[in-house]
Amino acid sequence: MTAHWPDDLIDRVKELLINLMSRVEDRQAVLNDALFIQDRRSLRKIALEGTPESFCINCICTLLDVPCVKNKQPLSRVLGRVRRDAGEELQAEFDYWVNLLDNTCREAPSTPELAPSPQPIGQPPQSLNIPISARADTLYICGASQDYALAQQVSNALRAAGHTVWLSAELLADQTEVPVMNDEESVRTISEGMNNSYGVLVLCSVAAMNNHRLRSEWEWAAQKGKPIVSLLLDPDLVRHSGFKELRTYPTISLGQTRGPKGITPFLASLIALLPPPPQPQPTSSNQSLPRSAFELEYLDWLRL
Repeated sequence: MTAHWPDDLIDRVKELLINLMSRVEDRQAVLNDALFIQDRRSLRKIALEGTPESFCINCICTLLDVPCVKNKQPLSRVLGRVRRDAGEELQAEFDYWVNLLDNTCREAPSTPELAPSPQPIGQPPQSLNIPISARADTLYICGASQDYALAQQVSNALRAAGHTVWLSAELLADQTEVPVMNDEESVRTISEGMNNSYGVLVLCSVAAMNNHRLRSEWEWAAQKGKPIVSLLLDPDLVRHSGFKELRTYPTISLGQTRGPKGITPFLASLIALLPPPPQPQPTSSNQSLPRSAFELEYLDWLRL
């Protein structure tokens, strides 16, 4: 599939590589270690000459332009090798780029360009207003209220792709078109939505990373073994302490700019990472506990 790289990829990956690329023999050793066994074809494409900066830039561009081998992006292999000699403070940065690069190797279903539509295809978002016996299993979208507009775009696109969604209480807070929820309704929105979900999508913005209540939601999702995917709205957030718990999960970055097509170019990559929608069931498969038990389970976990 066609990859859509963050605007600052070359600059930031160059900074991770350049300290080990001072001499030609060092470059050769690192590249041989990373590529000789698994991806010799990519190795042969890389010219070793030039200053450390020009070599790193040319090496990055060359490796971004060659296909994946055994579900690994060639530049990811080089970063994996360099990471062994990097300090602990850089490990999150390496993890972010390795995951982002390798995610492009996954087969993605074809996603047509989405024309604006007032009524997206698919199930409407699920909520407390729908009787529990009539709810479909959902993809839980977790984010801050400041990211509600983007959450709506993502929700509409995912619904068009066959997913059914549930928006977190924090996303719905302070929205004029949504009735104000009291504390009990907020807890129910989190607990019932999470228990009814087959996966969790976290919208990672500055506001979300600084929201401790949101952090408890994705930590609870991890505790329950839910598949988690992160949509990183700003690549610099990879260094944020709030992202630490999420860095081991699959991540898609929107980059610094999104262009005139908004999120559309990123949808194929995002959908490839998400768990597929389950087959419709007569009643939801997640209703083995009564509603009050869902709430008590979540509240008890918060007290730990």
